[in-house]
Amino acid sequence: MAIRFDAFAPPVAHREAGRYAAATAWLTEYLVSHPDDARALAHLAHIQLLSRRDAAARIALARAETLAPDSPLVLRTRARLALKSGEIDDAAAAITRALVIDPADQENRLIWSAVLATKGDTGSAMQTLNAVLAERPDYAEALLNRA
Repeated sequence: MAIRFDAFAPPVAHREAGRYAAATAWLTEYLVSHPDDARALAHLAHIQLLSRRDAAARIALARAETLAPDSPLVLRTRARLALKSGEIDDAAAAITRALVIDPADQENRLIWSAVLATKGDTGSAMQTLNAVLAERPDYAEALLNRA
């Protein structure tokens, strides 16, 4: 059985630990030699969003969308930013596209549950969130959303 290494494990680990500056530094350095990597740009946009640097997040996301408009990661990041900005219809459209492409992805379903909750459909949101947690009981972001 081959073990697949995700090149973005280091910045994601930094992000998950709340070390946004370290994640940003890693991605910024990576993007110097890989300026057209949509995944790196989407991860950077997500971290900037978490760092409350929404304008910078929008710039990184716009570049990622140009490079890979149908990437579930890019679409998910767009949905996160739209949710934060109160653009619920845009968030719903972006995460719906991501779910069509990858319906089993736990992060896609997590963001879908946030959209549902924001729209007032808390029952469906909780059902979706509980299904994600049944598959991954230690998913910190899902646990926070359920709280």
